[in-house]
Amino acid sequence: MIKARIIILMTGAAVGVLAAGCGSHDQSVSNEPKSPPPQASLPPQFAFIQTNLHVMTVQEVADRVGNYSRVGHLRQDDATLTYEFDLPDGSAVLLTPERPFEARNRVHSVQFFLSTNDFHLYP
Repeated sequence: MIKARIIILMTGAAVGVLAAGCGSHDQSVSNEPKSPPPQASLPPQFAFIQTNLHVMTVQEVADRVGNYSRVGHLRQDDATLTYEFDLPDGSAVLLTPERPFEARNRVHSVQFFLSTNDFHLYP
C-alpha cells in the first residue's frame, strides 16, 4: 500500500513537471524564419489587384503600376518566386504568381508590407 502511494506521488510529480513545461510560451530556438508581421491593406495604386486576383498576370500589374524591383524567394528552401514592388515611402507589395512563377503567370497571392525591413527575399 505504501509502495502504491509512493508510485502515485512520483507519477503525479512527473506529470506536474511535464505540465509545467508545456506553457504557452515557446522558448525553443529555431532556425526557421520568423513569420512576417501583420500586413496593412494595399495602397490605392495596387487596390485593383484584389478585385482581379487570379485573373491578372504579374506583367499586367507591372504594366499598370511600373516595373517590379526584385524577384526572389521568401524562404531559402522554397522554390516559389515572389516579385517585389518597392514604393517611395519604403513599403512594398509582394506578388506571387502561379507556377512556374514567371511574370507571364497569373497572380496567386498579394502581400503588402509597411517596410521593406519586414521581410527578406533570397536570390
